[in-house]
Amino acid sequence: MGNKPTYNISKFMNGEIIEIVLTGEATDDCVENLKNEVNAIVNLMNPKSLLADFRTLKIPRVLSESFSSIINYPPLFHIKTAVVDLPENAEFQNFYETVANNAGVKMKWFTDIDIARDWLKS
Repeated sequence: MGNKPTYNISKFMNGEIIEIVLTGEATDDCVENLKNEVNAIVNLMNPKSLLADFRTLKIPRVLSESFSSIINYPPLFHIKTAVVDLPENAEFQNFYETVANNAGVKMKWFTDIDIARDWLKS
């Protein structure tokens, strides 16, 4: 048995934007739980926009699973979403945005949190 993955989700409202910061480590085994926790937060707080900050979360970034995550994640269909991640994960930017756009999700990928906030407010 390996180490149990540890992650933390902090949240706060910034006007009409809910900002969720994910930290720690998440393995493939706990990604579904992580999605469910974020979903519960979004449903409870009912924001107009979501900023998801993944910069300090160690998580497997796999294109095929990212596709499934986007098209099977109902909260994203109702709110404008900005994903903030590290520049070294930029290979996912075009993929995330294309899949989201094709699924009818208003989502953009950023490396700068202030630019992401500005986009959400526009």
